[in-house]
Amino acid sequence: ISPKKGFITSIDALEIGLVGVLIGAGRKSIDESVDFSAGIWFHIRPGQYVENGQVLATIYTERNTVVANATKSVIDAFSFSEKEVTTPPLIASIVTKDGVREFDHSLLESIKFD
Repeated sequence: ISPKKGFITSIDALEIGLVGVLIGAGRKSIDESVDFSAGIWFHIRPGQYVENGQVLATIYTERNTVVANATKSVIDAFSFSEKEVTTPPLIASIVTKDGVREFDHSLLESIKFD
């Protein structure tokens, strides 16, 4: 739940990755198991405006003892601004066996990400 209103400027990927490990969606070492039902669903992206109290993300885990810490860490991973921000494109380039080429962003215009 968003603690304030404003534009999302960034989401700390390292912090989100650590939360993934905490909730069972990731692991610290190869001998640890992964819970494939665990994860984080983001309801917003950087650049979007949110209201105070708006849902930012949903955490899925069967580890009930970590939910409070995971929730705080996810909220803390979001950075806010009162001013509108410009975000880089979701996909910058395509890498193939033939080299690197710019991504045609018009291909995404018909896709709804909500």
